[in-house]
Amino acid sequence: MDPVTNKPLLNQPSLNQQVRNLLEENGLAYEIIDHDLAPTCDHSARHRGTSLTIGGKSLLFKSKRGFSMFVISAACRINSNRVRKILQTQKVRFASDEELMAVAGVEKGALPPFGGKLLECELFIDETIFANQKIAFTCGSLTQSVVMNVSDYLTLVDGVRVDCCHPPETKD
Repeated sequence: MDPVTNKPLLNQPSLNQQVRNLLEENGLAYEIIDHDLAPTCDHSARHRGTSLTIGGKSLLFKSKRGFSMFVISAACRINSNRVRKILQTQKVRFASDEELMAVAGVEKGALPPFGGKLLECELFIDETIFANQKIAFTCGSLTQSVVMNVSDYLTLVDGVRVDCCHPPETKD
């Protein structure tokens, strides 16, 4: 993105293409799944035919430190108190739609989990991601997802391992 106009640079590949290039350049196995519009993690999992648990939900926060991405299992909810503690600040909020577009060039729900690698923001990866063998995530579009091995994903990113989710809800 051009920092002045907040528009994509003419010769810069889309975030979707940057992710695909990164996977190809590293020779990693992955599956691209084209699907109907999926504005939520639940929709994405249903369209992909995958468990919500393997969904990697990427959340972009804004604080005095700048932008920070937290990647959690789509089956979980973020614990904002833990996020504040991790970021060592009392004031933290979700990035606005405009900020998400300026930082990543994507709309809400389409942010892939590559903070610190393809996007200029800190990356924090919740324990819930490490608990799975696969990770599925939208790839810069609400109509396309990637499914790959967590171990391969972790070779591509330099994130801090954290515990930032509420405990999973149990159904009695």
